[in-house]
Amino acid sequence: GGQWENVVIEHPYLPDGPSPVYFKWLYTAMTRATNKVYLVGFPENWFGTISLESQPKVG
Repeated sequence: GGQWENVVIEHPYLPDGPSPVYFKWLYTAMTRATNKVYLVGFPENWFGTISLESQPKVG
């Protein structure tokens, strides 16, 4: 996959909450940056309120 020096990720509208596919996409987006990741529109505590253990496995 491609890499970029900086990656900007905007928090999407998730009416049903984050899905396993969303976490896979988010991981991919975050790991493409070689320098910085900018998170736009994410609630301040968003990463502290999710639980990866409760998410089904993505194959």
